[in-house]
Amino acid sequence: MELSGFKKLEIVYDPIKRYEEFTKELQSLGGFAQNLTLFLPSKVFSQETFHSERRPGETHTRHPSILVDGLDASESKKVNAHIVYHGQDPAHQALQGTAIAACLPDQMPHVHHLHSALAYSTKEQAIDKFVQNLPHGIGGSVLGIPGEVLLLMASLLDLVLGACAWLVVVIEFMAICLVSCLTLEFAQSDGVAALVRATDTPDSKFWILDSDALRNYDQPFLLWKRKAYASLESKIRELRSNFTSFIVLGTAGIGKSFFGYHWIIRLGQMGQEKALYKVGKVVYILNLRSRYVEGGYDMNGQIIRQMLDYQSMWLVIDGKQETPLPGKCRVLLVCSSKKKNYQEFGKGGLCCMLYMSVWSREEIGEFLDDFEPYRTSYGNMNVVDRKEGLDNFDYLGGVPRYVLRATKLKEGKSLAKSAVESFGSSVSKAAKILSGGTTAKRHQFASEALMTELGNQYLRAGAVPVVGFLKETFTCPWVGALWGKLYEPLVHRLLLKGGDFVIKAVYANGRSGPETSVHIGPHIMLEASSAGEFGGKMGMGKYVQPTSEVFPSIDSGMDEDILIQVFKRVDGKHGFEASGLEMVDAALKRPSYRLWSCVPKETFPRTGWQQYQNNNDGDYGRGNAVFGKKQQFVVQVDYEDAR
Repeated sequence: MELSGFKKLEIVYDPIKRYEEFTKELQSLGGFAQNLTLFLPSKVFSQETFHSERRPGETHTRHPSILVDGLDASESKKVNAHIVYHGQDPAHQALQGTAIAACLPDQMPHVHHLHSALAYSTKEQAIDKFVQNLPHGIGGSVLGIPGEVLLLMASLLDLVLGACAWLVVVIEFMAICLVSCLTLEFAQSDGVAALVRATDTPDSKFWILDSDALRNYDQPFLLWKRKAYASLESKIRELRSNFTSFIVLGTAGIGKSFFGYHWIIRLGQMGQEKALYKVGKVVYILNLRSRYVEGGYDMNGQIIRQMLDYQSMWLVIDGKQETPLPGKCRVLLVCSSKKKNYQEFGKGGLCCMLYMSVWSREEIGEFLDDFEPYRTSYGNMNVVDRKEGLDNFDYLGGVPRYVLRATKLKEGKSLAKSAVESFGSSVSKAAKILSGGTTAKRHQFASEALMTELGNQYLRAGAVPVVGFLKETFTCPWVGALWGKLYEPLVHRLLLKGGDFVIKAVYANGRSGPETSVHIGPHIMLEASSAGEFGGKMGMGKYVQPTSEVFPSIDSGMDEDILIQVFKRVDGKHGFEASGLEMVDAALKRPSYRLWSCVPKETFPRTGWQQYQNNNDGDYGRGNAVFGKKQQFVVQVDYEDAR
């Protein structure tokens, strides 16, 4: 039996298109589609689309040639179905249409498994029976239509089995028409729906999500409740009365998108009824209380525009938002630090920028320890073991996308190591490696260990090649942290040796004292592996260098009270870690300290007083008595003196 006309169902309703556009597209099929009536949830069409009438005493609504049992016009908005039905064509009044129904089974990802109902003797029986069997309150979504049922009813006017015979046909090949347009859309919408279904692990250290809207994982996975997420959440809650929009910036691959997930889940726990989630060009409505999702919608559609004007509404945007948004709702934008992703959006109102830090080595270890009890159950996440994870961190830095997933690592590590060993002291080869010549975007996550290896290559070549490299690459954008890694050892060497250095006092009000010269005599080099050891070794004529990151921001100490920080910032702004200074004070207990910002001659004129920066969250310390004991100076240390 040839089902002529059925292939016309390849034109599946696109929720982004306008009703008029879709109708014209259907009508372009010819006479077959002239009288098609679309019966869809309200998210697709306005109230006027539903031309329904209820006769006295009836409990159902009549649509032209359609009996929808138990639903009135307003309830029809909640029907978890997509119905396309052809009424009687005046040119074919002797013929009756045939209803074709396709139900998706419980396992929605297997879209190719389509089934149908049994045959009924009348058209009304077929439709009634089908509507009666529709499940209600389902949270899934296919092509923006809620529910785990996709119902397609089409008239096949040339398929007639008799005057009174009606057939509901099993059509397995419908998958061929539907799977390509359903699979990706469903995977994303089901991943969004996972956010309203998220639960805790027994130890409350992870969120359990059964799908991923961004398709990083194709099976259920765990989302770690990173401490940085709690810090950002606290700051947003604290500042939301002052700001309407929040932008979370940070390096690619550190979990900004997952913070968007975290915030949506927490909104539900805090009693928020609904939220909006925009990924790409599609917007989803998350019913956090009822735990189902509607969408996707066009950002410029009437429904979304109305919801954007609700002051209590939250819109979470993943990726970028290049233009300001209308409305009164609150917005959380998570994106990379490229200005084009947020610059214009940030001009649209009261906007607060927050920064997410890369992961520390300790944080990588903590995650792996917390994940270990779940490793067997979530093997699909391909998480490396603790030893390999920390080893990965030493080469690739604090970006979990590359450090924690086994599928991303081995080749990258091998290339990085061989590149370091091969380029020697060649500036051109170093530029090629760090600017993506070996692997794309290598310079964005070059790690402490990799930087040390690169620096050691130059240091082994001698001071002359190092100075030449620093001079040649001072303004090169690709050099990144490598410049500072090579400059810092030269600073230690020059201060240890002694000599005359240009110095100026700097103050919090932006004022600088006169430039003078300070003479430093030769010092004894000592190392300290702990805060206590550092405090015990500090004294006149001694230059103490931590062998590990004992104090954040403090690179060395000299004499009784000089704390040294080395940096190269073209804008002259670097900051001191407040927590590091507090740790130093606890170890040394001096009545006062001199903080030396040691910088190259190129940036000395622009470098002034440095802010006291709190750990992790980017705020600045205020009112701490420790800071009152410190006087800041900027010292010019010319790397060319190391020749």
